[in-house]
Amino acid sequence: MVEPDSDSPGRSGRWVLFAGVYAVYFAFGVVALSIPPLVLVALMESRAVGPHNMGVAYGLWFAVAELGGVSGPLAMGWVADTDVGFGGALVLMAAVSVLVALMAIRLRGVGEPEVGSVLSQAVPLEERQ
Repeated sequence: MVEPDSDSPGRSGRWVLFAGVYAVYFAFGVVALSIPPLVLVALMESRAVGPHNMGVAYGLWFAVAELGGVSGPLAMGWVADTDVGFGGALVLMAAVSVLVALMAIRLRGVGEPEVGSVLSQAVPLEERQ
């Protein structure tokens, strides 16, 4: 078996591509793994949840995230296996993303103070309405 020459053209380009893909995966991991601690801090600072319900709220959030992590690829694969193909799976993913964004906007409310802000801690939740 003949070993390829290390000075052959295109060989160094593979390592550059590999390093770029690795950097993208690393950056995605840093961002994705920073979300759960931020959610935990937001729950700790929220007067509506409070420290006594924080574990339940975080557990529900984590359970929903795991259910989405399993059901999402299953639904995408099921749609991709139909006659529609991956284009239909892409449309399904876009529709679910729009639905989640609309629900988040509705849940957020208009004009409500942010979680952890001075306004959310100044007045109890029952008195704000």
